[in-house]
Amino acid sequence: MSNALLRRVSRPGLIAAIVVAGLGIPAAGAAAQTETVDRTAAFTPGATLKVRNFSGRVTITGTDRPDVSVHAVRRASQDRLDRIKLDVRQQDGGVVVEANKQLDPDRHNDNVVETDLTIEVPHQANLDVETFSSPVVVKDVTGTNHRIKTFSGDQQLERVVGPLDADAFSGSVALTAWGGSNPLKVNTFSGHIEVQVPPTANGSVEFDTFSGGFATDVPLTMRAQAKRTIRADLPGGAAGAGAVRLHTFSGDVHLLK
Repeated sequence: MSNALLRRVSRPGLIAAIVVAGLGIPAAGAAAQTETVDRTAAFTPGATLKVRNFSGRVTITGTDRPDVSVHAVRRASQDRLDRIKLDVRQQDGGVVVEANKQLDPDRHNDNVVETDLTIEVPHQANLDVETFSSPVVVKDVTGTNHRIKTFSGDQQLERVVGPLDADAFSGSVALTAWGGSNPLKVNTFSGHIEVQVPPTANGSVEFDTFSGGFATDVPLTMRAQAKRTIRADLPGGAAGAGAVRLHTFSGDVHLLK
């Protein structure tokens, strides 16, 4: 393969292909079974919900319930379902949800079960979520520290209150009904970023990119603008804790009203 052709290979696709091959995911059409698992676990308000998943949708909703409810739909061969388990456990007052708990430590190349997770958690929860190709949806969660990381999965975050660090490679990140009063940091490689900014939001906006674009429906007070960087103040002024840091390599950013 020529160097020119190598340069044209999509980095996300190449990395995903290597990782998928290493994990031994069965080819399309391989026999698969479906398993449904329901678990609950005690949860201390203000503690952390930690979620780890590879493929399958993840939906997290803040509710008035006092504990954590996990509904999982798992798809794989029966052999994998028997060897790889959904692990739900308590940790430091919070809950850890691990979708691919390998029971046989010698079979590292065969450890993925596609898992759709529907999780209900108390409103007052911190989030620590990592997925590979799982899209992530989060609604109505209030906390003091949120971290959400995906590779190719999109992130849809609605009414998420508290400092937020969102990271995606080729997936997009969309925030709706963002409170605008807490620090926000979003980083993507090729994924797009959309943030709905409330009229009262205050603080600063910093955007930098290699080849992505920036658009805003929100009136900003520009402090510095160059080809690859923007420094500005939100409508409520520069004072306040709502610092917004947005970074992409080739993805576009759009601030919405």
